[in-house]
Amino acid sequence: MSHLDVQRELNDMNRRKKNVIVSGLMEDNNYGNEAICEKYLHCKPMVISCTRLGKSNEQHTPDKTRRLPVRLRNEETAANLLQSSRL
Repeated sequence: MSHLDVQRELNDMNRRKKNVIVSGLMEDNNYGNEAICEKYLHCKPMVISCTRLGKSNEQHTPDKTRRLPVRLRNEETAANLLQSSRL
């Protein structure tokens, strides 16, 4: 493994530490995904992007909501979000 391969792997690991997948968060057509994060999550993360996984479904039930991958600005924000996830 070359030095460049190691550097790429470390960069990939650091990038992944900023990502969180939120499940069980109801979908709301009146709000964009970023607004849903701000409205329903206890901490107010600095969201870079988030898009629901899978196809949209007309009837959303709590056990059938689509997961929401959230890309955050830094690792600390992701850690704070994970700590408050049970709330």
